[in-house]
Amino acid sequence: MAFSITSTYAGEDVGVWIMKALLGGDTLAANAVTLIPNIKYKSIVNRLIVGNLLQADSCAWNEQGTVTIDERALFPAAHKVNQSLCVTDLEQTWISANMRAGALNDDIPAPLSEFIVEMMIKRLAGNIDALIWNADSGVADEFDGIITKLVADGGYLAPAVPAAITSANVIAYLQEMYDLIPAEIIMDDDMYIFVSNKVAKLYKQAVATVSAEKYFVGDVELDFLGIKIIPIRGLGENQIIMTTVSNLFVGTDLESDFAEIRTIDMRETTGDDTLRFKMRFKLDAQYAYADQVVLNTI
Repeated sequence: MAFSITSTYAGEDVGVWIMKALLGGDTLAANAVTLIPNIKYKSIVNRLIVGNLLQADSCAWNEQGTVTIDERALFPAAHKVNQSLCVTDLEQTWISANMRAGALNDDIPAPLSEFIVEMMIKRLAGNIDALIWNADSGVADEFDGIITKLVADGGYLAPAVPAAITSANVIAYLQEMYDLIPAEIIMDDDMYIFVSNKVAKLYKQAVATVSAEKYFVGDVELDFLGIKIIPIRGLGENQIIMTTVSNLFVGTDLESDFAEIRTIDMRETTGDDTLRFKMRFKLDAQYAYADQVVLNTI
């Protein structure tokens, strides 16, 4: 029986595909942010700020301190992927061995379709990773990433002189940033140090120079003074961010009616010898408290 690709993935299936794309990147695979799914249009991240409530005892009622409730919003923006593949080109590749003879054959092997979609998702995962942290709506993106928002809003903690990271200064630089971490979050279980792959590599080199066995013991989990270091491909080369997972959010709509993946065989419709691949999804990223973020960006 010939295999012709004309399929639509929606509902629960699209959740699987989009989730694979999201989790394929370092950020969500490492649980580096709080994922908020099923946002159709808008979701609110409520913030509770409590001032100093304690005071000396007395018989009179005397309110002391403040309790402030405000919010930050997630507005997942729609994105899409449109791509096509010429079926004729497949005849020049190894896959032609699995295609039925004849110029008008229509038996595109199922593994090929699955392979193409898997490769697209793998690439898309890296794109999403970069968007979460550094998307810039002022350039070409549909929303601002976490670091873009932080830089625009201000109020975050930063080294005195943000600088390019080298193997010679990476440890001292991490120490300077570590000293800035607010006392109220430094011992939290979800307190992490997020670094670029470049910074992670330089840190490994710096540690190895003072501890020779690091050259030989294999790859080990990175940490700095007990705080786990998580390499993130989506970060810029010299970007380092220290904060808690509960302070960072990503919003998406995994089951939106507007989100779908389609693999369409155009030979059955327009007659073109192409396969088309279409995906749509929604994404936004946000932080809660800037004063609980230590950031180096250059």
